[in-house]
Amino acid sequence: MPWSDAPAALDLGGRLVVTGAFGWAGLAKLADLASLRATLYLSRLTRPWVPQLSAGLPALELFLALALLGSRAGWFAAAASAALLVAFIAYLSLDSSTAQGCACFGARTSTSRRAGIVRDLLLLAALAPALARGPSAPRPGVPPAAEPWALAAAALLVAAVVRSGLGRSGRPARRSRRRSGRRRAGVAAVAEPVATRPAVPFDVVALDGTRLRLTELAARTGGVVLVFAEPGCVLCEELLPALAPRGDVVVLAAALDPAEVDRWAGGHGLLPSRVAADVDGALADSYGVPANPAACRVDGTGLLVDATGVPVARLSVGAEAITALLPLP
Repeated sequence: MPWSDAPAALDLGGRLVVTGAFGWAGLAKLADLASLRATLYLSRLTRPWVPQLSAGLPALELFLALALLGSRAGWFAAAASAALLVAFIAYLSLDSSTAQGCACFGARTSTSRRAGIVRDLLLLAALAPALARGPSAPRPGVPPAAEPWALAAAALLVAAVVRSGLGRSGRPARRSRRRSGRRRAGVAAVAEPVATRPAVPFDVVALDGTRLRLTELAARTGGVVLVFAEPGCVLCEELLPALAPRGDVVVLAAALDPAEVDRWAGGHGLLPSRVAADVDGALADSYGVPANPAACRVDGTGLLVDATGVPVARLSVGAEAITALLPLP
């Protein structure tokens, strides 16, 4: 087929664009699984399927990115990619949790909901020539005879990449502190803005009767981690074994009846001096908790920080993101 054929050229060009986008998105998700899982926890639609989607979503994106290169499988991959993009657009349009932004290409390239929708619509438009030409049209790409072997190799490659990414996800990423400025020869350092968020002060009574004051808790070496949870939350209870023996964590459990929190904490071995009833979720509301479980680390200055002490503006949501927030005991 001549390469000067305009429809074929548009077909190939569109598939290459989506291949690049899906390949980048899949690898970026695997490089920052904690952020992906935290994003999935925010939505009530995806929260029950966080483990499956954490592995399946980047795997699907990477496989489609490779399948789009086939001359025969390219149309079917384009149709599947279009369906996935429509699902993404619907998710961004209808789910209120996406108002915090779309980290579709990793946390460092988080975009607004509107920008995410526009991007996905452009990717759909790029696939239009391939879809319009139909599955039987000749198109440049991996030859049909080699496609079964290429797709099998692609599946094995994707499985290896996903397994490698999941294997690294349990270890906290080493993050250096943000530089306060950039230095070049003969040029003075220019300060870079850092998003900061002050913690909301509180003074509550722990289950053992002692008082928990944020100013005193944060003054400890390393600060304090505030974990927002609630009795009956399955995802919260999966996290509790990692919190039970720690003295640098305060659990604020939302409930209507403080006695319910007492029974819940005792049943999970939490330290009574480090658990308080957040009556009707008032403290969680003051911190803007989007979903349970959520957590934040507060340093001695009263700012929210990550595990390395870098100021942050958002809470960590989900078991893995919270575990990464905890320093080694």
